[in-house]
Amino acid sequence: MKGISTFIATILLIAFTVAVGGIISLFLTGFTKTQTGTAESIGTNVTKCGGISIDILSVTSTSIVIANPSSQTITSITLIPNNGTSITGPSSLASVGTNTTTWTKGTNTSVTAYGLCLSSVAVKGVCSSGESCWQ
Repeated sequence: MKGISTFIATILLIAFTVAVGGIISLFLTGFTKTQTGTAESIGTNVTKCGGISIDILSVTSTSIVIANPSSQTITSITLIPNNGTSITGPSSLASVGTNTTTWTKGTNTSVTAYGLCLSSVAVKGVCSSGESCWQ
């Protein structure tokens, strides 16, 4: 019984190797394009949201007034006093907008406001006892 010649076996092995390399190359090219697009989108958002924070204008015994001095809308806003209890804030704060949220100050000595700029970049603001915003 005869097998295939060494020459034919070598050609088939090389052809198989080139085919597998081509398939891997196509996969990696598509994967790289997807990851590059995602990174570019995140980078653009970070650039647009750079330096943005939530301004806490005043904290009284019954209310917290926050402002968005930027040109971007801030969403998913949560207010958290130092006792850790989450206070529901506005769902979003338009550019150059303000909002007043009702609360009871009690023994809290600070409030931190958290939100998202362009739905992906975290922003925050803080007001503590002794600052001009704390009344």
